[in-house]
Amino acid sequence: AEGRNVEQRIIMPKEYIKSTEFADVINKDAKDQIIRDQDAYLFWQGINDNVGYISAVISALLLFVPALIYLRFGRSPKTDYYADYESSLPTKHSPVFVNSLVYKDAGKTTVEGFNATLLDLIDRGYIKTIASTEEDTIIKPTSKDNGDLKQYERDIMDYVNSFADRDSCISFSDMSSNSSKFKQFMNAWQIDVNREVSPLDVRRFFDNRGDTYLTYSIFALVVYAVLSILVLRYFFADGKSSLVGIVMAVVLIIEQVILFVSPLNTMGHWTSDGKVFHDKWKNFERYIRDYSLIKERPPASVQVWGRYLVYATALGCADEVNRNMKKYFREANIGSDGLSQSSAVFFSNLYGLNHMHTAFVGPFHVGSDANFGDMGSYGDIGGPGSGGFGGGGGGVF
Repeated sequence: AEGRNVEQRIIMPKEYIKSTEFADVINKDAKDQIIRDQDAYLFWQGINDNVGYISAVISALLLFVPALIYLRFGRSPKTDYYADYESSLPTKHSPVFVNSLVYKDAGKTTVEGFNATLLDLIDRGYIKTIASTEEDTIIKPTSKDNGDLKQYERDIMDYVNSFADRDSCISFSDMSSNSSKFKQFMNAWQIDVNREVSPLDVRRFFDNRGDTYLTYSIFALVVYAVLSILVLRYFFADGKSSLVGIVMAVVLIIEQVILFVSPLNTMGHWTSDGKVFHDKWKNFERYIRDYSLIKERPPASVQVWGRYLVYATALGCADEVNRNMKKYFREANIGSDGLSQSSAVFFSNLYGLNHMHTAFVGPFHVGSDANFGDMGSYGDIGGPGSGGFGGGGGGVF
């Protein structure tokens, strides 16, 4: 190229040179040095030409790191439990506990957990339905003593009571008009839910070490890929294979981005106890969603239907179960007097579930996917709570 100095070294017999009149002659045997320099040049040129291939191979191998993490940490153990379905509540854990462990990501409470707890309070007689029409549903706290409630349950009582009018009546329409207040409440409510569903409880059922290692590997692999691109681009730009290495590094980055935005618990696994717990509740969900199974082994009473509705809400299938319930009641000729035997059934059989969904799930657009952290504050939330498991119940009541 113009303006570029070039040095040429040639090894040939001296006899080929007829005259050195215009040459600068150095009386030194440089043959060995020239050969060494040429060998060094070829060595580094080989690296320059092949470093991209080497980088591409390393990137290709690193693509399998997530698979190795999954094979080591992502597979749940086999258990002796096997059943086609569960026709009664499998365990006595609270609705919010079931929501946090079974629905969506393990250890994350969704808005369905809030709705299930509210419906549970209605079913247990702490709140009653005053009226329910297509336009609105009105509820009201009863005189039942709240002393036995867990802190996270009292939080909900306090929240809905904050919308009460002079007659202590609470309108779902009013609650749905203040979504920002509800979002703030949910973030703070998670703190007290963590006393019911503690990290220790979650670890007893679900091992998320794989997700932790995956997070670390995503960070490390992205750093490696970016450094590879920079090195190949600026230090080996003339190499014949640099483009191949850059392309594979980009593929590695794309894989990490996909893994980063994928749902949580991808690489975690259920413990033996957790696998049985999860499978039993999923089999119960299968039962309450399948009308043919309900016809085969129907709930023993309206009160049992009420409990099933509470847990169906926690599992995110309340609407479907409510339809199955109404269909069953029609075929069994159970009238309005029979429905009043369960406060949850009475609330759900009218328009209560629809208004609950509008008031609390609606503000999050994709409420089924809305998880809540332990940020923010609301009123007295965060006061002394109590541990253990509350609510719920299995079998026939």
